[in-house]
Amino acid sequence: MVRLLHSVAYAALAFALVSGASAACGGAADGPPPQGELQEILNQTSDFQRAFLQDGEVSFEEYERSVFGTVQCLMDHGIRILSGPKLVAGGTHFEFSFGGAQNDADHDAQLGVYDGCYREHQDAVDYVWAGQNRPDQKTLDDARAALAECLRAAGVPLPDEPSTIDFQTAQRADPPAFDACARPVQEQFRLPGFGG
Repeated sequence: MVRLLHSVAYAALAFALVSGASAACGGAADGPPPQGELQEILNQTSDFQRAFLQDGEVSFEEYERSVFGTVQCLMDHGIRILSGPKLVAGGTHFEFSFGGAQNDADHDAQLGVYDGCYREHQDAVDYVWAGQNRPDQKTLDDARAALAECLRAAGVPLPDEPSTIDFQTAQRADPPAFDACARPVQEQFRLPGFGG
């Protein structure tokens, strides 16, 4: 049994979308984290990531080194990288997959190794990187409209103003059509893993 895990890009987008909602409610703002939050991040992260985060911002090169650190860690633990890392979302995020597990126990063990590698090399960097690259509301609205238009053209029924649940239902109803529409929207609007 081979299972794939697409990572990094999706973790960053999930943070970006959730943080966008929290920013509206008084959470973190776009850009670098406030000094108090940065100090908390620095206190809780690994030495590897701390070196990248001292100035409160993450350059593309630092983000890239973080992702490749996670990938190297996986390979050092004998986990096969199946694809990537490759740039997606207009070159703002990396995506890779790993796998090769022969059974559920092996798959679970691989996920455990991934979690450890991600915490050591990438989680805090992803958090700051996603904050620096968070989409604005207009971009999200335009991406939702483009995705809905494509899905309707592909024959996937959607209401006039689809909700997140409507998009999830469309994805389950017709995964190939959904993927064929979502990938170009993700690239056009620089939204890794975007699905409405």
